[in-house]
Amino acid sequence: MSQATTHHSPSALSLEEVLAALESRAPWTYLNGAIELKLQGLTFPKVCRLVAAINELADQLNHHPDVSYGYGYLTVRFQTHDANGITMLDLACADRILTLLG
Repeated sequence: MSQATTHHSPSALSLEEVLAALESRAPWTYLNGAIELKLQGLTFPKVCRLVAAINELADQLNHHPDVSYGYGYLTVRFQTHDANGITMLDLACADRILTLLG
C-alpha cells in the first residue's frame, strides 16, 4: 500500500490562510488555485539538479507537484487535488523546496 492510503485527505485551507502562510514563504505565490514558485535566470544544469531533487522529495512525501522547466527557468506548482485546494501538505512541500534552494 502507498503512503496515500494511510492518510485521510487533508482539508483545504481558506484563501486568507494560504495568503498569510505565503507571506513568510517568498518567492512562493498563490495563482489560480495553486501555490507557485517561479525561478528565472538559472543555468540549465542547476535547473536539472533542482528538478531531480524536487522529484526525490515528491516521492518521499508522496505528494507530486506540476513542474515545468527549460533553459533558465523552473516553475513548480502544488495543490491537493483530493482537497480541492491548498493544504498544509502543500505548504510543507514548499518549505522543503525552499530548503533545497538554500
